[in-house]
Amino acid sequence: MITKIHNIRGVGRFKDFECKQGIDFAELTLIYSENGQGKSTLADIFRALSEGDETRLQGRMSVGASRQFVKIMTDDGVRCLDQGSWNQAYADILVFDEIFINDNVYEGLHVRPDHRENLHGIIVGDAQVRGVQREEELVTERTELQAAKGKVEGRIKSQIADLVHNPEYRLKVEDFVALEKVDDIDTRIKDQEGIVAQLNDSRRIKSESKFETIDELVLPIDKLKNLLSKRLSGLAEDAKDALQAHVKNFSDDEMKSWLRRGTQYTRDHDDICPFCGQELSGSHLIEHYQAIFEDTYDAFEKEVSTFSAKNLSFVRWLSNVRSRLEFNRANVTFWAEHIPDLESPPLDYDLVDDALLNVKATMERLLDEKESALFKSVPVNATLQEALRRWDVVWRSVVEYTDVIASINSSIDDLRVATRSENVGEAERELARLIQTRFRYCQEVENDCALFTSKSKQHRELEKLVQNQRKANEELIPTTFKEYGATLDTYLTALGAGFCIKDLVQTRVRGILRADFAIGISKGTIEIGRPGTDVSERSFRNVLSEGDKRTLALALFLSKLEQMSNLQDTIVVFDDPVTSLDENRRMSTSEIIADLCEPAGQVIVLSHRPDFMHSVWTDYMRIGQQAKSCHLLEIRYDVASPDASEICGDWDIHTAAKSYHAKNIDNVVKFVYGPVEHEADYIWKLLRPILETHFRACYPDIYRGEVSSLGKFLGCIATCKAGSPLSAIPEESVKELNKLNIKLTPSQHGGDPPPTTNRNQLIPYCKRVLTLVGRPHP
Repeated sequence: MITKIHNIRGVGRFKDFECKQGIDFAELTLIYSENGQGKSTLADIFRALSEGDETRLQGRMSVGASRQFVKIMTDDGVRCLDQGSWNQAYADILVFDEIFINDNVYEGLHVRPDHRENLHGIIVGDAQVRGVQREEELVTERTELQAAKGKVEGRIKSQIADLVHNPEYRLKVEDFVALEKVDDIDTRIKDQEGIVAQLNDSRRIKSESKFETIDELVLPIDKLKNLLSKRLSGLAEDAKDALQAHVKNFSDDEMKSWLRRGTQYTRDHDDICPFCGQELSGSHLIEHYQAIFEDTYDAFEKEVSTFSAKNLSFVRWLSNVRSRLEFNRANVTFWAEHIPDLESPPLDYDLVDDALLNVKATMERLLDEKESALFKSVPVNATLQEALRRWDVVWRSVVEYTDVIASINSSIDDLRVATRSENVGEAERELARLIQTRFRYCQEVENDCALFTSKSKQHRELEKLVQNQRKANEELIPTTFKEYGATLDTYLTALGAGFCIKDLVQTRVRGILRADFAIGISKGTIEIGRPGTDVSERSFRNVLSEGDKRTLALALFLSKLEQMSNLQDTIVVFDDPVTSLDENRRMSTSEIIADLCEPAGQVIVLSHRPDFMHSVWTDYMRIGQQAKSCHLLEIRYDVASPDASEICGDWDIHTAAKSYHAKNIDNVVKFVYGPVEHEADYIWKLLRPILETHFRACYPDIYRGEVSSLGKFLGCIATCKAGSPLSAIPEESVKELNKLNIKLTPSQHGGDPPPTTNRNQLIPYCKRVLTLVGRPHP
């Protein structure tokens, strides 16, 4: 155990502390300190000593200090921090403080994943932690080995990819490394390349397109002749000639449109001429005009005008001819290698195009002539006959070309029937395997393969060790969690917690072990949540008060102690364990700490609450622990250096634990009977508060609410009825209290100054007040 803190220099407020005589540590050591004097610093020193970690204190370097020095005496030697390192750690120290809570339980409002991981270590205990740590070490070693193996594997994969371009034919690295050496590998590769070449030719013969023939084209000669010979009926020949001659003078479209509207006008106005007003009935010319614009005439005119667009559009046919000729000429290159004496048959596209367009142009001229003389038959002229003769000559060359193409395609069909149909993919795969086999036994690759084999073997062995260690850990942990959970429930009950812990289990996330739990309140179960859990959801952050959270942290810490097999050798340090706890939980905590003194090697409690320290001391003495010693120390500012702290051994726990009222009475008693500790004006200001506090405590049901001053309380006494508790106050005491109220009121309320600063003159007032509150003498 720790027996003495000999020196602390350069750590927080302990700028240059050196132990004085009588400042020893005992089995139970209570260290009182006001806030900001160095409690947490001292707790951090204990934690740094347990971890042998010098860096933890570097952030607490005293202002102006250049080095840190700590010397602690223990029952088995000196532990010293000097020159930036500890000479020896003291591992058997456990500290409950803000750091323990923030690292292992929660921080602020949240329980983070790392809290769960650290809590797992607390639950399973040191022995199982070592097993878990061994598993993690093996996993880390396996990961590092996997990375080294991956580098070698990556190099081999890259080399295989450069060698074999088709990903389907690349061997896996394991299969590549396992390839057996092949004799005469170059000859085997050459033979296989020949087989692949033959099969590739066969595959192209099977898949390559044949030649394309030209579609038949039938010219619409008969349809054209029928249209040209067709005439309109229903008009006399002399009328047709007259009409034809007349319209010829107005042949433009605008005139025809005017005639159409004019004939319609005469029908709608009883055959009256729109210009001269004469009747038109009986006029042969008007009748001829009206006949022209009947539906029959319109239909015939449309048939002539649209004939070319419907029957003489050869653009698509000519485009197909051009593309097929080009395709066939390109196709000859491949098929000439497999069909003897194959040549591309000749066909002059320009000749075909010129002859066909000549026919079309000749036909269109005849149609134009017909469109201007719809009442007459138009004969087929010599020009069209000559154009058709030229086309017949060209068309025979097209037919001959198509016959040659059909013959070639027949030869291709025969060749395909005779071609072997083996799987070229398998042949290519075998060729790739042979090429990779030759590459496998190159010196540079062979070294990488040997390294890959070695790393793979080590990885398999490590994987087996990881699984065995994991199995051993998982066999023990369920029982440990169950026992720990039962202990935790016991402590939560003892501490008066209004909740319990449910579903305390081990989980594994990405190979990392964690402790997960839920909160049980009022027969319900509430998840603890995550840092990202919305504030609207019930979780750890909004279900437990700060006092509940601190209670949970304390119960977790105490449960860890309960599970320890070497608690008798352990120093347990509590730094302000009752922060945010109510009176009932503070009382329970003091009892638990007092009970802990028997099994633990040493207990050190730091607190700024004298009442709590007094409660721990009282419980310790009451339960018969006098066989173990208890020392009372205090951290306070150094008189010689107010911005520094020192540890002192003269702390009076009884005086410190007194209420302010009791301390005020003690100060007045000392002023009267000695030894005097305060000036007269300070004592004068205590007299009235002493009276008010005394009577407020004696008559709490009366001295409250509107009765908020000593004067109003005296008024209640004056008006009290028989049987009232106030009627029992002696008359002399009431008179004395009235006198003192009058005398003390002005100075207490910022009025007249005290009557005197002379001690002898003030003592009578002090004695009168002490008599009224029941302390007439020491």
